[in-house]
Amino acid sequence: MNDVGRQVTATEHWLDRFRERNGRSPTALHIGNIANAAYLNARMLNEAGIDCDVLCYEYYHIMGCPEWESAVFDPNGVDPDRPLWPRIDLHGFERPRWFAQGSLGSCIDYLIARRTKSERADALWRQLEREQAVESRIGDLAAAVRSDFPLRPDQLSAEELAGTFFFSAQYFGRLRHLCSLYDVVIGYSTDGIVPLAVGKRPYIAYEHGTIRALPFEDNTDGRLCALTYSRADLSFITNCDTVIAAGKLQLEDYRFVPHPSNEHVVAAPEPGSLRQQLCRDLGADFLVFHPSRQHWEAQRHPSWEKGNDIFLKGFARFVRTVRPRAAAILVDWGKTVAESRALIKELGIADHVLWIPPQNAAGMAAYIKACDVLADQFFLGAWGSTMPRALYLGTPAIIYVNESIHRWCFSEMPPIVNADSSDTVHAGLCRLADEGYRRELGAAGRAWYDQHHSNKIIIEGFSRAIRDVLMGSEQHRLQDAVRELRDTAAISRGLQEKQAVRERELREQQRAAFGELRDGRIASHDIQSALDTISSELQEIRAQLRRTATTIDQIGPMIPNMLRAQRLARFVFGPPFWFARYLYRRARRGTASHGASSSH
Repeated sequence: MNDVGRQVTATEHWLDRFRERNGRSPTALHIGNIANAAYLNARMLNEAGIDCDVLCYEYYHIMGCPEWESAVFDPNGVDPDRPLWPRIDLHGFERPRWFAQGSLGSCIDYLIARRTKSERADALWRQLEREQAVESRIGDLAAAVRSDFPLRPDQLSAEELAGTFFFSAQYFGRLRHLCSLYDVVIGYSTDGIVPLAVGKRPYIAYEHGTIRALPFEDNTDGRLCALTYSRADLSFITNCDTVIAAGKLQLEDYRFVPHPSNEHVVAAPEPGSLRQQLCRDLGADFLVFHPSRQHWEAQRHPSWEKGNDIFLKGFARFVRTVRPRAAAILVDWGKTVAESRALIKELGIADHVLWIPPQNAAGMAAYIKACDVLADQFFLGAWGSTMPRALYLGTPAIIYVNESIHRWCFSEMPPIVNADSSDTVHAGLCRLADEGYRRELGAAGRAWYDQHHSNKIIIEGFSRAIRDVLMGSEQHRLQDAVRELRDTAAISRGLQEKQAVRERELREQQRAAFGELRDGRIASHDIQSALDTISSELQEIRAQLRRTATTIDQIGPMIPNMLRAQRLARFVFGPPFWFARYLYRRARRGTASHGASSSH
């Protein structure tokens, strides 16, 4: 049995023991859903026997919706920011009830009702469905302002319209209640701040390249992000290069887990037919699919840069020198689409490029399988979910991979064509023009994916992490208890020392205050009564100090008595000595009265 098989067996045994001990499966709440990572991870973990829900609040982008991954539909004309799913033919797909998307308040209420098996759960689910239309309307209004006043610098955002009261009294208690219903909470991107803010342990922080630059920015988001990851019980790293940031943040426990890929996807339209159509429309005999977000600049941004210009220049040379009937399919999304279109025109390859709208999982799979090569990104040196998806589907990939920063995650590098400049892109495409080489690389890529990047690997990584943080949580509670006992002992010793000093001060005050009273021949029984009361209080304090040297729970009863004794001593002996003067006057009156009665 290989290492993966042994790990899976150990995890299954732990899951069985957990169920036997608790009468249920482990539960996990995933917060956030950038790139549908939470949806895909939760789906595979649910299938593996870990009971998961997803809280996707105030985030409606088409790539953060289950329909994007699991439904077959025509993406043309769909608003990527506020898709109106009720108006789209999804061919029978229905959202799973464990995925809550909507306003934060409604999501919290629904998931609490779902977890507590409340009768309100169905009604709250319908409320979430209704909110989709409300949120779409917010998007429509924001778009209307942009359309009517395109030159206004102060554009209205959907976020302003919707409003967020994340840490307000309106949500804090409900979020705390919601998180308490789960054994562990997984916060995606910066959403680990939610369990941290409400005091939930354990929680896992899951980064999508989040910590590459954000935690080091001099702003509120940067500081909160740094705190979220530094205080996490465990952090998942999905981009191998962010190990550098993990070191800077001094994260105690971080682990690599691959980006999730949808292994259930059914390519639509049918890839063979799609290829025939593309070749016919473009007059092509070699197809390269470049779906990466369009983002490239002279000043390469460490988080956003894709190096699209590097690919386009290398591809243009490949067309001119090797494959004049080659064509590239690009996705029309990203910050620098206009710049890419201008560069394509400048390079003279406009007839060799087809722009398509962003594709859902089914469409992505169809284009990947229909094309000869997938071209990913050419600057960061790391990969996300696109390259592994191509390898899973058997399509060779060309991409820049900095192998040195990946060796801590993988014992074997993926079989890809590595390129980080227009020259190496050109050379790589020349190699990939050989059909036999592509076939060998495609088969090797699928084998590597199964061994190092599959859903089985992700399930095992999540399961072990959840097991470890739950077991670690018990150890942390014991450690906290030991620390409390140690702190209690230190407090007790400090109180004893303070009390010894106070007793010495009291004795000195007694001698000073009552020296004057003795000279006035004050009745000794009144003085003795006051001293007896103080002495009794001090003796009880000393006895409680001895009994409470090791446990914090016993210190509580001692404190009121100590304060009473302190107040009494201050009253008797403290300036301006009111009580001492009172005793003195009383003694004088008693002496005078006794003398008068004797004279009679």
